[in-house]
Amino acid sequence: RQATSILNPYCDDLFRIFEPLLAIYTATHKMNSGNRHTSSRWPWLLLWMLGALLALGGVFALGALALPKQASVQRSIYIDAPAEHVYHNVSDFHYWMFWSPWLEWDPEIFTWPDGKIKRGEGARWCWKSQDDWLENGCIEIQSAHPYRSIHTIAQKDTQVVYRGDWRIQTQQQGVEVTWSVEVYLDQKPVTGRYMGLMADKYIGRELEKGLRKLKRRVEKKGTQFW
Repeated sequence: RQATSILNPYCDDLFRIFEPLLAIYTATHKMNSGNRHTSSRWPWLLLWMLGALLALGGVFALGALALPKQASVQRSIYIDAPAEHVYHNVSDFHYWMFWSPWLEWDPEIFTWPDGKIKRGEGARWCWKSQDDWLENGCIEIQSAHPYRSIHTIAQKDTQVVYRGDWRIQTQQQGVEVTWSVEVYLDQKPVTGRYMGLMADKYIGRELEKGLRKLKRRVEKKGTQFW
């Protein structure tokens, strides 16, 4: 039973890959089944094609097992504002709607606070989404050191999908903010690991977008929104 539960994500992932191919096979077989001259040859040809595709799928899946199970991405930006202004925007999930890049993926995403702690360590926020990658989950602040650092963890169905780390370093007139994420790819064991090869490009782009929005908000708003 335990082995089955471990293999299930791999089977589901492979089924998503081969589902369109199986649909093509079925449609082609039906289309040619009425032709007397070709109907006898088509089953063998289609079976050979299907076998070749399954073999390629096996190689594809085995290749995924050799890839890393997680990907780390990091981006930084300079913000001309006091450290406490940045910290309050990140340590309170109510403000994430103004700068978080993930919320742009699904305009109809539903979010809500989960628990009595509103900000800082222990604060928790959940979401429901129709997006295939966002799905449903919760993010929680595991630890927070005022005006210096914040550590978050995100889960989907009790499975950790990523950890976030925020560093706020005071400069002469402002702060340098570093946002790091470690993404766990086993939620989609085959396609997820291959996408991990492009994580720095695509996730990095989202981190940069979020940091730019955070910068504009903090530098423009100042302390007016506390």
